[in-house]
Amino acid sequence: MCIKKLDTVTIDATKLFRFDKYVLKAEGKAALDQTAAQLNANPAITNVLVTGHTDRLGSYAYNQKLAWLRKVLTLRLLHQQVVVKQCLLLHVRVLKVERH
Repeated sequence: MCIKKLDTVTIDATKLFRFDKYVLKAEGKAALDQTAAQLNANPAITNVLVTGHTDRLGSYAYNQKLAWLRKVLTLRLLHQQVVVKQCLLLHVRVLKVERH
């Protein structure tokens, strides 16, 4: 049986990825490793929502593709490292920053 628990982990995107790239930086990998360790230490956490933000530079389509590539990489890494998976649901949403 899964018990619902809410917890928040915030990782600054500048730690995860270089501008316009989807390959993890070393400090980004370390931050996701730490997050995976937290999930492994707290199996009561059953849902993970990964929220990404696109920036105002570049086209909407380009930023959506970049966000999707980053999302897949992030979720794959978390899924590979989390031991207790039977109750873990990984969700993603991408928020667009409007141009001004």
